[in-house]
Amino acid sequence: MRARSVVAIAAVFCLPLTACSDDIEAKESGKPIQSASVGSGGDTSNATPTPSVGDSAPDDVAALKTAALDFARARIENDISGYDLLSKRCQVDLSKADFKALSENTHPDYRHLTMQNIWIYWYDDDRTQISIRGNDPEDIGKYPGVLDTWIREDGAWHWDDC
Repeated sequence: MRARSVVAIAAVFCLPLTACSDDIEAKESGKPIQSASVGSGGDTSNATPTPSVGDSAPDDVAALKTAALDFARARIENDISGYDLLSKRCQVDLSKADFKALSENTHPDYRHLTMQNIWIYWYDDDRTQISIRGNDPEDIGKYPGVLDTWIREDGAWHWDDC
């Protein structure tokens, strides 16, 4: 079980950290919570997602965005602090040493990226699925969008795609 989980997590670490869709369908609600307008060529670099989830959404979305961008930065920069942003379930399957090893093997194409924004595909009180976007417009369309599942544990957002 642990070996299979490590392989699955390794695959996710090697996947891109960008999204490029203007027609995002939410898995559960049938509509996007946040989306970006896509210009010619799929460029979303100037788009700004707008929260539309209840009165507390802006603060909650800000906390999710901060956690997601911190986690992406940690993966790219091989920073072990990203391990603390894993869910408890993922920490059972992946040791700090495994996390560090996976971060060390991040594909070189991602090392130049600065993660800047998130797109929320669906959202509920304690679970969401997002995509993280980098700063390089040339990367848009080069990589398929990757959805990361995040859960809220003890009042904070944690990556749960293990």
